[in-house]
Amino acid sequence: MASGGTDDAGALSRYELNVVHDNESTDDADGICDFGGIHLANGGSAEPIFITSNIFANITAYHNGGSGVYMDVSSNGMQVARNLVYNVTAGAMDWNVNPGVLQRE
Repeated sequence: MASGGTDDAGALSRYELNVVHDNESTDDADGICDFGGIHLANGGSAEPIFITSNIFANITAYHNGGSGVYMDVSSNGMQVARNLVYNVTAGAMDWNVNPGVLQRE
């Protein structure tokens, strides 16, 4: 699953009651570098994206990633709550903060 963008492109989207499982990436140093059961980017947003009451299981990545919830490019305006994440190669949730991307205050 992937969504979002900048300037509220994914604002008020809801990802609820999903079961995401057995996703994997066999990436190497030249392959995909970010990976999760759900991968979102919402830098610069003033409105939230909701990721609620989902199950993310068996998410694996060879080199980098493998989180249940992956928020990319200094995402903000996200509400992540009541998700079950298990058997992942990285953390349950990963927030990739990029110092070069401005966030809305």
